Amino acid sequence: MVIAIHSPNSMLNEFTEKIIMKNIQSLIGGRAENQDFYGTAQTLYGELIVVCDGMGGHNGGRHAAETAVQLILEEVTNGVDSNPANALYAAISKANTAIWEESHTNINLKGMGTTVVALLITSEKAVSCHVGDSRIYQVYNGKILFRTFDHSHVFEMVKAGLITEEQARLSEKSNIITRALGISPIVDIDITDNIPYQKGDRFLLCTDGIWGAVPENELVEMVCRKADIKTVVTQLVNKIDVIGFAKGGKHDNLTAALVEIESTSVEGSNKPIKNKKNQSLFYIIVLFALTFSLVSYFSFLRKEKTTQKPFIKTKVLKVQPKKDMKQTDTITVKPQNQQNENN
Repeated sequence: MVIAIHSPNSMLNEFTEKIIMKNIQSLIGGRAENQDFYGTAQTLYGELIVVCDGMGGHNGGRHAAETAVQLILEEVTNGVDSNPANALYAAISKANTAIWEESHTNINLKGMGTTVVALLITSEKAVSCHVGDSRIYQVYNGKILFRTFDHSHVFEMVKAGLITEEQARLSEKSNIITRALGISPIVDIDITDNIPYQKGDRFLLCTDGIWGAVPENELVEMVCRKADIKTVVTQLVNKIDVIGFAKGGKHDNLTAALVEIESTSVEGSNKPIKNKKNQSLFYIIVLFALTFSLVSYFSFLRKEKTTQKPFIKTKVLKVQPKKDMKQTDTITVKPQNQQNENN
């Protein structure tokens, strides 16, 4: 159920310890087998966390998920590409190919597949990758800063404005996904690069057994509780397990990986500086507007005294500050052949 790959690089280990704390827990739920699989690795790029939710016949889903986690961790750990997003994409693509090929050579594994969410945390930024309906959340103080979007039938309806996300969560068709590793020889992988993070942020990687059990606002509230992350994760998975058994005990496997950030990324440290610049510019504009208004007002008084015309009140338009929106650069990497744990 779990794979951990640790780099012998002592400088890397020290870097990782300064950046994050993490805890991962997985329960079988009401199923006969736990087909969720997860793993972590300390790579040359930074800390990598991978969570997969397998699907398929007996042992097929578990094998697909385990294969994906193992290959992704190994490939990124041994990666030579200078771009972490490219390294992560190549690793997931290779895992997809391996699962696809094995499912067509081993009749016992025919039709197997798996979702995947992967988070690579470097000193500069975080990189998010996903295929399927497992999710990554970035949260702080009860607010969602970033979230992946499901590759599922019901989420397509959400995007079309036909249903809400809460209706999608409760739908009988919520388990129908439109993308997964191993289902076709080529897979579209959603990658979000340049995600800034700051000290105190938390990242949650979870399977649908977690997010599908409770409304999203309740999930975020539980993840943001003021407690050490091991306690938070333990309370989270136990509560969802209790809910599942209370509803008949047929609930899905549930896996949650929670990462707490201990320092601010380079991208994150740039954000306050940008805000200060915008704030200063706003104050300059306001000061200029006030000065102009005062000059105009006193000029008007002098003119009124001279001409003895009646005083006319005028409306003063208030300058509204522009909100500095947090942005990330989101890219969908197209396949190359179309383009030419607990601690």
